Amino acid sequence: MENAEDSCCKLHDFINKNKPFMKNPLIKQFLSNKENYELFKNSVCHPTFQNKERLEKSFKSFYFCIRFISYVSSTLHFHAINLDKKIRKRKYQFPLLLDEPVNMDGELTYKDLSIYYENFDLKSKNILDYIIDPNLYKALEYLTPNQREILYLVYIRKLNDSEVGIVMEKSQQAVSKSRKKALEKIRKYMTEKSK
Repeated sequence: MENAEDSCCKLHDFINKNKPFMKNPLIKQFLSNKENYELFKNSVCHPTFQNKERLEKSFKSFYFCIRFISYVSSTLHFHAINLDKKIRKRKYQFPLLLDEPVNMDGELTYKDLSIYYENFDLKSKNILDYIIDPNLYKALEYLTPNQREILYLVYIRKLNDSEVGIVMEKSQQAVSKSRKKALEKIRKYMTEKSK
């Protein structure tokens, strides 16, 4: 039977003969655990099948954890990159219109106007009384009184086309068609003005 000194010599010899292996960061990390080091020491000093099996089982478990953590880490890293790309793409494709200037001088933004409207308490039934933007005001003047009334009911009173139809005694389809024509006229006027 071997004594403790022979065991220590075997371990010391193994470490000296396998210096590059022992310097491997993975092996260093594995052996930094006290239990794993004891399994390694027993496997080298008392090379039995059971000791070797215990060491291999422990190393496989350790290595699986390292690979799994590495996999999860790289997956999270690349998902974060892809998410960032999607967010940037969305911001580029769909910029916040509230931050856009209302006119060419750039002093007033739509966000500023929305704050103004929150404190605005007007009971007028004419949509023109609610408009501050001079270009939009002129565009609305080109509409028929019927179209302005529909836009007032939809955008100021917040009624849907069916409800507007009931108020104006018209069909929902007629209201919808008239509203779309009015919006098209406004869009056309605004794009011509911006050129």
